[in-house]
Amino acid sequence: MARTLLLFLFSSILAHGFSPELSRVEPRGGRVGSEVQIQLYGSRLNDPQELLLYNKGLTVKSLIPSKDGKSVKAIIAIASDAPLGEHPMRLRCKSGLTYMRTFWVGQFPTVMEARSEDNKRDLNDTFKEPQKIDLNVTVQGVADREDDDYYQVQCEKGQRLSVEVEAMRLGRVMFDPYIAILDENRFELAVNDDSPLLKRDCATSIIVPEDGPYTVVIRESSYEGNSSSQYRLHIGNFPRPRAIFPPAAKPGEEIEFTFIGDSKGDLKKKIKVGHQAFSAFIEDGGLISPSGNSVHISPLDYLNEIEPNENFKQAYPLKNPPKAPVA
Repeated sequence: MARTLLLFLFSSILAHGFSPELSRVEPRGGRVGSEVQIQLYGSRLNDPQELLLYNKGLTVKSLIPSKDGKSVKAIIAIASDAPLGEHPMRLRCKSGLTYMRTFWVGQFPTVMEARSEDNKRDLNDTFKEPQKIDLNVTVQGVADREDDDYYQVQCEKGQRLSVEVEAMRLGRVMFDPYIAILDENRFELAVNDDSPLLKRDCATSIIVPEDGPYTVVIRESSYEGNSSSQYRLHIGNFPRPRAIFPPAAKPGEEIEFTFIGDSKGDLKKKIKVGHQAFSAFIEDGGLISPSGNSVHISPLDYLNEIEPNENFKQAYPLKNPPKAPVA
């Protein structure tokens, strides 16, 4: 028995020593309808055979390994109708299969955080000297220890200004981001740390009160970031509802959903649902929310709340209530 166990442990060690290891993907994402060159970094990445993709919308054009086996260059075509959000991938080499890593698809072009030539420090860590960017971009950056990153955009009165970050969801480290929108006097117009919609990641949105510059700041919430605390920060005029109603539907139904909590008010959309839980996206002004709102699918009959119903006298009379079980 002991001999068999030792043989198993020895075989596991050998397999680990020869299996390919994929540690990270750079850049972390790309724009729909474009071709992106990415670098896959790791070890023992010799003789790559294919990049396994689990969602529709991405096509691998080429794989070129480095001579030292520590990276692979890949060209990926992102379809114009590729789903927004997370796309898992694994690299298969002759020696084995790597662990899963992720690539993120968005609707905006990617802008890299301004950093020094040696890449050891950022150049946007003060409110007075922010990195100036256009609206409707995605910034890839790093929230170092005791680091604030400032990005400034020009806005017009009445515009929607929305911010959403992918940080914890990128899956590199335990990174809890914090974001805020500041006016030119450094007054906080909106802040967000955690959110029910995005868990540790966060999002916020305002209606711009006056023409002028507005600054978005992002940091690790406890100032304990590090060089692995990467983020993808979406800044633009996109809608950002916080919830959806009803939160569930029966398979095959076509119903009108109300997207709640956007800074411009509630938005409505009819959706034909499938047979599995999904994320519903809303479009407004030609732009889409970067992340969807989750919809649960259940075959049970259900009742949706009808307001007002805050007290006994306002109780809604059910004429033909469905039989249990009911949601």
